[in-house]
Amino acid sequence: YQRRVHGETLNAISIISTTIGSDFSQYYNSIMPHLKSLLFNLPNETSQQTNIRVLTIECIGFLISAIKDDTNVFNQDFHSIMNTLIQLQNSGLPADDPQIPAILTVYALSLIHISEPTRQAEISYAVFCLKKK
Repeated sequence: YQRRVHGETLNAISIISTTIGSDFSQYYNSIMPHLKSLLFNLPNETSQQTNIRVLTIECIGFLISAIKDDTNVFNQDFHSIMNTLIQLQNSGLPADDPQIPAILTVYALSLIHISEPTRQAEISYAVFCLKKK
């Protein structure tokens, strides 16, 4: 039951952030720490855990997309999230693991988010993330 509630909550956050777009920036600092906690701490041992991890990664991607106009908001979390996704991607996931497409989507959305000319180091780092694996 708890896993289903987590999944539905993650889907709701994704939908709300996509719907209200840049106005979601005001809620980012209340939501992202919980998403990061799930991403950093949830084991990847069962299919239910994998499903929650996929939804968490996707939700992070939706949040990045929603706040793309407020470039300073995501920057505080950029390196820790990217490093965790790289570690996850390089942890020996099977080729058909559903986390892989979610990870690649976050990489792509991060590139869009940081694509200002003043953010060359972050862009290089994001490209490095895409090339790993």
